[in-house]
Amino acid sequence: MTAINVFIDHNASHLFADTGHYNNATGQLDHLADKVFPLPEQQALLAWSGPSALGPRIADLLRRSGARSIQDLVAIAPGLIANLRLLAGFSAIVVGAGQGIAIEEGGRVHHLTPGSVIRTISAANQLDPDDLQASAVRLMEEQRQSSGVVFGRCQHWLIRPTHCQMQVLHDWNDRPALIKGASSLAAKIQDLTVDKINIAPNAVTKLAAGTTTIVSGSDGSYPNIIWVVADCTYNGTAGGSAGFVRVTLRRTGSIVVGQVVYGWSGVGFQNALVKLSTVDIGMAANQSYTVDTPIYTSTGLNNSSMVLNSITSELFYTAK
Repeated sequence: MTAINVFIDHNASHLFADTGHYNNATGQLDHLADKVFPLPEQQALLAWSGPSALGPRIADLLRRSGARSIQDLVAIAPGLIANLRLLAGFSAIVVGAGQGIAIEEGGRVHHLTPGSVIRTISAANQLDPDDLQASAVRLMEEQRQSSGVVFGRCQHWLIRPTHCQMQVLHDWNDRPALIKGASSLAAKIQDLTVDKINIAPNAVTKLAAGTTTIVSGSDGSYPNIIWVVADCTYNGTAGGSAGFVRVTLRRTGSIVVGQVVYGWSGVGFQNALVKLSTVDIGMAANQSYTVDTPIYTSTGLNNSSMVLNSITSELFYTAK
């Protein structure tokens, strides 16, 4: 699988990808390399899911297409790529400054405009327009843990009308010898997650890491979109060990607006990211939310324990 995450801004596009590749003949991950191809003539970037050989073929096709801009590519790329008959099980994303397209397996096309967000692996963490690089690392770390097929480095590709640049945000220090044999069964991108967020000047994001409360703006908000990710570790020391954590989000006045329960059982250490997301029509200034995380373990057995390592809360709202 390829972890490709994209945010389209008004005059720029940001693409975040890992660098793990797999061999189509063996179906196994076997080396590390870039998964993004610059298309200088069209001022665009190409990213794809699928075997290593697929990307260069698509890139060569687009470079020789005669397209002179990202606008040209948006218009002709779906037809050109469809003629290759390669995307029945794989996907391609082409972006330029402020726009682009995402082509799912089977040929479904998403047109990307300012505010568009793409995630190829579902996750509770989101790309935060006000803190893109740090939020991208959090997102890809979660995708790595949940999928088991995100490897190498977290790269940030930025394209503007006048230039393109790449920066390594995180290196997992994977080596080819360590990833040989990893499964690539999830290499397809089906039902691509393409969201739209408000990036108008009055769209505000608040991030509270390692805290249990988060507050909306003094200028009012509607609606409030809240994500909570609790990083927990369970340890069972006997066959009957069990426990669970309940993550509850309460609005001012102890009104429950979201809740999720996650349970463990068995022997040994187990890590988990417990995820809660909800939408609250708060319609009030200084709306305060409290995150409660009570932990429960096996009654009377004293054979299990749980530790809450951290809480990350994110709140998006639009100021009145």
